[in-house]
Amino acid sequence: MKRKSAQFLAHGLSVSLTIAAAALSAALLLLAFSSSFLEALGLFFLGPFKNAYYFGNMLSSSVALAVAGLGASLAFGSRNFNLGGEGQVYLGAIAAVLVCLALPSGAPAAVVLFAMAAAMATGGLMGAVSGALKRRLGVDELISSFLLSSGLVFVGDFLVTGPLQDPSSNFQTTQAIPAALRLARIYPPSSLSSSAFIALAVILLVAFLLDRSRLGFELRLTGRNPEFARYVGIDTGAYATAPMAASGALYGLAGALMVL
Repeated sequence: MKRKSAQFLAHGLSVSLTIAAAALSAALLLLAFSSSFLEALGLFFLGPFKNAYYFGNMLSSSVALAVAGLGASLAFGSRNFNLGGEGQVYLGAIAAVLVCLALPSGAPAAVVLFAMAAAMATGGLMGAVSGALKRRLGVDELISSFLLSSGLVFVGDFLVTGPLQDPSSNFQTTQAIPAALRLARIYPPSSLSSSAFIALAVILLVAFLLDRSRLGFELRLTGRNPEFARYVGIDTGAYATAPMAASGALYGLAGALMVL
């Protein structure tokens, strides 16, 4: 019991220090670049709580960040480094849009689930490629994930400005997702939608898998001591590919939630 209490206090202290460091960094940037430091400080820290619109939009912005951050932490937990998050979010979002535009009159719940699955498959495939290259050829996943993502971002740009370009718009954009396929807003007039519940469910599921399942135990053990994990019979090669794929899938889901 004492050990658990100590771990809880240590975790709480680390989180508190992280938040304090982030707040201090923001304050220093405002001090360096704002013409009215106190006014900018008040707007930055208190502005989002002024009304429902600002507060809801702040929460809405945090949804995709939470899911994408979960993807990063999942890779880091197994001592893999996924630097392809930007491309995985972007291509995942485009995959979700393609599904919605291809099935505009389908059952909304089914189409939305299909769109999120397509986004996760797209991001997961990108992550899995880097994991497989590491497992088969010893290619550093930090380099391969970054290069693959950087290259595919231009493919996404081509799709948005070319075949998927909305001919009726003067902007570089695809056609709008049909209103029936968009996630319901739960805190008008802000953009906060039911994606918040999806993100919360995903976070709880991943936390359960990492902390309470054999899969999570083997993943963490492989990350901390791959030689010992190999000695006790764990397929450490699989934990070079699977976490990268799962990380990419979460990044892809983040992209889908952003556009839906």
